[in-house]
Amino acid sequence: MSVTVLPLSVLRFQYQMARVPFQVMEEQFVARMDPQAPARLLYQRWLGALDTAAGMVLGDPEVERRGAALAERSDALGRVAQ
Repeated sequence: MSVTVLPLSVLRFQYQMARVPFQVMEEQFVARMDPQAPARLLYQRWLGALDTAAGMVLGDPEVERRGAALAERSDALGRVAQ
């Protein structure tokens, strides 16, 4: 077992807990906005970049994929809105 396995597992758990308020905000406020609203697209792009970066740093490909998908979706909706 590598020396970094336990610390990375703890950091992954902490990231999941730190992301909970952002998920609540997404479900309670952002989801009620128009899908192409600039504020919603900005928030989703920011959250996607955060997930992508955290996934890369923590070595969690699922979080990284989720972030990339969210950022790509918000970029696509932004292009459609223009």
